Amino acid sequence: MSHGFGPVEENQMLRYAKLLWRNKWWVLGITLFGGGCGLVYYLTQPLVYRSATTIEMMGLNESFMGMNVVDPQAGTGNYSATALNLQTQLRIIESGSLRGPVMERLERETTPVLPPQGGRLAKLRAWFNPDSQDPLKSMKAALAMANGTLTARIVPQTRIIAVTCESTNPEIAANFLNTLAAEYVSQNMQIRSTNSQKT
Repeated sequence: MSHGFGPVEENQMLRYAKLLWRNKWWVLGITLFGGGCGLVYYLTQPLVYRSATTIEMMGLNESFMGMNVVDPQAGTGNYSATALNLQTQLRIIESGSLRGPVMERLERETTPVLPPQGGRLAKLRAWFNPDSQDPLKSMKAALAMANGTLTARIVPQTRIIAVTCESTNPEIAANFLNTLAAEYVSQNMQIRSTNSQKT
């Protein structure tokens, strides 16, 4: 059995080719217009950087110093890395009670600097985004984006929570997650210390 185009298919292909050639300027114009719109859209969008970290959930030894004898919550599973507790910690990481202090701290401690302007199209991008040239506005926008894009998920079959965020400034993205992890550990230690004192 032979494969190929028959006379009818060849005539149709020839007809399409002639049609395209007759309208070549329209086709070229539409192509250039679409490409130009795509380039303008690309230039108006800021560069986005993603940062990621992991937090391991460690269970607490309930028998330490006889806590299981005097602590009313001992033996209830509140101190172990169970699936339910991992989900609870996930919600705590994403909650405003943790992100609020992180934002306040970073707004105080972050020096306003412009994000990286690398690439051959840096000047065009700056022309399309005049606000990106103000260090203070740029820093606040980068912090707000890191806060708004924060996500946390449990790595399957582990006690590990993977945390990610995105920002227009790579340094702010990394600092946001590092500060978030530090604040989370600090709050956990404070809660355990308070519980120990009450016990």
